[in-house]
Amino acid sequence: MLRSFWQQWQHRWLDKRIPGHNIHTLNMSNIFIFPSRFGLGFLLLCALLFLLGTNYQNNLILLMSYFLISLMLVSMFVSYNNFSGLQFSLKVPDHCFAGEQVQVTLNRCDDRPDKSGRLVAHWMGGSPFQSTNMENRASLTLAYETQRRGQLLLPRITLFSLYPLGLFRCWSHLKFPGHTMVYPQIGHQFVGEEQPSDNTASGAHEGSTGHEDFQSLQPYRPGDPLHQIAWKQVAKGHELMRKSFSDPRGQVTWLQLRPGSPDTLEQRLSDLCYSALSLDRHNQRFGLRLGKQAIAPDSGPRHLHHCLTLLALYGQHTAQ
Repeated sequence: MLRSFWQQWQHRWLDKRIPGHNIHTLNMSNIFIFPSRFGLGFLLLCALLFLLGTNYQNNLILLMSYFLISLMLVSMFVSYNNFSGLQFSLKVPDHCFAGEQVQVTLNRCDDRPDKSGRLVAHWMGGSPFQSTNMENRASLTLAYETQRRGQLLLPRITLFSLYPLGLFRCWSHLKFPGHTMVYPQIGHQFVGEEQPSDNTASGAHEGSTGHEDFQSLQPYRPGDPLHQIAWKQVAKGHELMRKSFSDPRGQVTWLQLRPGSPDTLEQRLSDLCYSALSLDRHNQRFGLRLGKQAIAPDSGPRHLHHCLTLLALYGQHTAQ
C-alpha cells in the first residue's frame, strides 16, 4: 500500500514538473542528478581519507582527499553539461493486437556533436534497457508488452547517463502524448452471418435458396456451412474450398456477438477480430454490430480500422 501511494504521488509530481510534450529538450527543469552507488562509495572514501589525514596530521593524505573531492565536483558539472541540450521525440505505431509488443522509436532531434558516453533508455519502473553512444545520434527502439485491448497510453521513458566517470547519474523521466490502439487478440473461429443488404435488421440468411448464381471457389474458413463445401474438388484431392454465390438481391456479411455463446466476452471479440481480418483479406464487404453501435457494410483498410477500433474499445477505454 505504501509503495502504491508513493508511485501515485511520484506520477502526480512528475506530471506537474515534466508534462507531456511531442519533443523534449533536456534542461534544468527536467534533469535530475545524484551520485551513483559508485559515487557514494567514492564520497565515503574521500571522507575516510579526510578523517585519516586530520587524525594523523598527514598533509599528503589531506591533499589527496581534497583532490578527489574536487574531481568529484568537476565530474558533476561535466555530467550535467553532457546530458543537457539533448532533444528527443517518440514515434509510436498506430495499432497492434493484444499480446503483441508495441515497438516505439526514440529519436534524437538535436544536432549537438559535443555529446559523449552511453545513453541508456527504459520504461519508467521497468525494462528492457536499450543503450547507444551519444556520438552517433542513433535511434533507440523500446518494446512494450500489451496485455489487453483498448487505447494504450504509454508510460514515461527514463533516460540516464553515467558519463564521464560513473560518479553521478543524470536522468530524466519523459512523457510523450502518443498512444496506440490495441486491437483484440486474433481468434480462431469465423462467426460471420450472411444477410440481405436491404434488411440489415433481420436474421441471418442461411445457405443457398435456389436462385443464387455460382460465382467462384474460395478457401474454406472454419465455421462456413458444410453445404457450401465443394465436395467434388475435395474428391479430386484438392484443398478444402467453399462455393461462393452471387445473389441478385445482394447479400453482405454481418459480424456481431454470438448470443448464448459459452465463450467469454474477450474470446467472442477475438473471433470477431479474426472474422473481420479474414473478410478484409478476401476483399469482401462486411458490417459490424456491437451493442447499440453499428458500422455499415463496406470494405478497405479504413473500414477495417473502424471495425477493429470499435472492438478494441467495447466496454473500456484504456489498456494498461
